[in-house]
Amino acid sequence: MIMPRFIAQIFKPLKKLFKSMLPFPSLSVSEFEAYLKSHPEVQLLDVRTPVEYAEGHIPGSTNMDVMAPDFLPRAQTQLDANLPVAVYCRSGARSKQAAMFLARLKFQVTDLDSGFLGWAASGRPVEQDD
Repeated sequence: MIMPRFIAQIFKPLKKLFKSMLPFPSLSVSEFEAYLKSHPEVQLLDVRTPVEYAEGHIPGSTNMDVMAPDFLPRAQTQLDANLPVAVYCRSGARSKQAAMFLARLKFQVTDLDSGFLGWAASGRPVEQDD
């Protein structure tokens, strides 16, 4: 029990440092929800696979798989560069990758740090495809 606690104590400051170095905000679930409510024009983007998206997603989101070879061309043609983009994935890793890509294309991007798992675990609304 001591070793996992020790490791967590070491990595917590590193995670905070990493987040501070990102060129976009990476928000907690409550901050992300508040951001969505205060920015009704936001383009909410789920960057998981279509199968993951169908199993459950944040209402109002659009699916665009960041691992698909056509992610960047689709993003450039389907997203409005004049409107903010909020991204999420399963746990927060792929969405940070997508946010980095989009930030390089000059999109104003915000990330959900804990991903869909954090959103769903907090009891926030979830939709499923039939």
